[in-house]
This record gives sequence, C-alpha cells and structure tokens, in this order.
Amino acid sequence: MTRILFYAKITNPQPLEVNIHNPCQCLIRFANLNVKIVTMKTPIQLFIESKVLPEYLPIIERFRTLIKNKYPNLKEEMRGGTEKYYGVPVYRHNKIVITLSPTKKGITISFTKGKKFEDKYSLLEGEGNKTLNLRISKTDDYKDEILQYYIEQAINLDSF
Repeated sequence: MTRILFYAKITNPQPLEVNIHNPCQCLIRFANLNVKIVTMKTPIQLFIESKVLPEYLPIIERFRTLIKNKYPNLKEEMRGGTEKYYGVPVYRHNKIVITLSPTKKGITISFTKGKKFEDKYSLLEGEGNKTLNLRISKTDDYKDEILQYYIEQAINLDSF
C-alpha cells in the first residue's frame, strides 16, 4: 500500500490522508472524521469504455489478463493522440512492442517488429516494412497460446 499525504487549503489546514490499495481505488480520510471510497479510472480503462464495442470487451480483458499474469515486465500505457486521432494502448518492453486498436470489426493487435516474426499460425497481416497485425473479431478466435507465441517473439526481438 502506498501512502500519500495532501494538505487541504482551509481555515485550519489539516492533512488529507490517501491510502492507495490499488490503482483504481483510494481510501480517503479527512481529518480522521469522514471516510469514503473514490473510484478512479485509469486512462486505459476510460479508453476501453469509450472506444471498444461491447462484443469485443472479452477479447480485451483476456489479452490484458494474459499480459498482467504472464508478462509483468511489459508496461501498459497510452500512446499518442491528436485532435484528429485518439491515442491507443501500447505495451512497452524496452520500446513499444505491441499496440492495441479497437475497430468496428474487432480488435487489432499490432506487433512493432512483426515482419521479423515466424508465423506458424499464418495469422499475421500487413503490408508495412516492420509492423504486422493480428485481427481478432470473435471471442472464440482468441487463444492465449497463439498470443503468447507472438508476444514472446516481440519481447525477444526488442531485447536486441
């Protein structure tokens, strides 16, 4: 648990104590009198809620769970975004190795160095010089085994 102290600007400044149990919930205690739970959402959670169609949420959740449980060294963060284009979740090892993009037809998982991958499943698509994409449009098409095969290559190629 992380402990952060803030000071509220009032007539008699009293400390505002915030105990962070996890990134999404804070226990706030003001002057040891009132206690309430405040739910905060990460930028990635807000992105998922606003940009991912409901039928593709299980794909996203399974992918994020796989990353969290099997590849904790990959850092999940938001990348980019302009007035014209919104930012997207990315996964970084040394550099960005995976980009997650929702579409109206499913979820696209882009591998930055995908052109260098072995592709025993023949599922990668793309015309670029470096990046190849894995498109998943049905929850039944999502397989941890396949994702692990590609993710491990992404991590290994990023280590050079």
